[in-house]
Amino acid sequence: MRLELIRSACDDGKTCPALHRTDRDSVIVQGWTVLDAELLAAMDLPAGAVEVPSGLLAGALDDLPALRQTGRGTVIVPGLAVDDPEALRHLRLPAGERAVEVPAAAFAEALRAC
Repeated sequence: MRLELIRSACDDGKTCPALHRTDRDSVIVQGWTVLDAELLAAMDLPAGAVEVPSGLLAGALDDLPALRQTGRGTVIVPGLAVDDPEALRHLRLPAGERAVEVPAAAFAEALRAC
């Protein structure tokens, strides 16, 4: 799977939530691993969701009902865990981060803004 960076929120240079366009008509959302099982259950989300700054998804927040705003400036994004070796080599995910794949159609508005 090939990736193209769309936008990133890299404040500290170590953890870098980001959006990547793929060659499979999907978007990879790289974010912080959500480990709080109670939070996931309360928001009716699957394990494997990621949390990203709300600003990373500017233009998509109102159009994606699957997103869950946390009330602390972040959003939880559900998706399929990325397990493609090429994509994982490209992402070089630091400890505490993971990536999920979401259909590009879900991010149509956000992608138009890029």
